[in-house]
Amino acid sequence: MTRVYQITSENGDEYKISLSQNDWLNLSGEIKELFGLDLISIELVRVSGNAITSSKTLATIEQLIADEFFGNPKAILFYYCDFLNPIPTTGKKLRPQEYRSRLFSDMLQRYISQHNLHGISEVVTIVEGIDEPYYFHIICRDHHLPEVQQIASKLQADFSK
Repeated sequence: MTRVYQITSENGDEYKISLSQNDWLNLSGEIKELFGLDLISIELVRVSGNAITSSKTLATIEQLIADEFFGNPKAILFYYCDFLNPIPTTGKKLRPQEYRSRLFSDMLQRYISQHNLHGISEVVTIVEGIDEPYYFHIICRDHHLPEVQQIASKLQADFSK
């Protein structure tokens, strides 16, 4: 199951967000089998444009992700911050994947705060690759934290090889 959304910002930039339960590195099937949880992978791509992403556009993205999460009590969200696509110049000396990681965490915290939510956790796993670090985010309900910690440990072990 994959849901794909096209978003056009007020300045005409286009984004595509995919929310998918398709297997990611054989992880989805294993998580379903071991824990009975649904791993939903988040993929966000800027299709066109290069303006700074507005708060309004970020709020639209946040809501699409939240709707998927809250629509499934067995869902855990998974986001991998890539280093393949450049980011707009921010004046900061951050790698693209670290920038995306910080932005994703900030978006989550903003959404949680604005909606006065409780019982939601984010586990961030950073794996030092040969040339680049990898950033993995898993969002879950607090009662799924023990399972998510095991998943994070597996990511650490698998990607540290």
